[in-house]
Amino acid sequence: MSERSHRQILEDAGGVTPVRRQLASVGIDLPDPTVRSWPLGGEGAGSIPPEYWPSLVQLKIATLEELARAAEARKFPELAAERRAVISEEGAAA
Repeated sequence: MSERSHRQILEDAGGVTPVRRQLASVGIDLPDPTVRSWPLGGEGAGSIPPEYWPSLVQLKIATLEELARAAEARKFPELAAERRAVISEEGAAA
């Protein structure tokens, strides 16, 4: 299974407006521009803020591990590349 970026997680969930609506259904009321900014720009570019991860997990949009790995890959791309190489080697050996 390939690792999804936070941008891909949002896209797979239908995009900004559907994700915002799903978050509102569990009491997280955010404007579209806020959700849109997560993968696009600002200081946390490409990253969903961790305070929203539990709600995204509850909504089955992503797993906690997947969100954490995507954040790690964004911040430390060399570690993500090493992890993919190890997983690939393990898969080839199986």
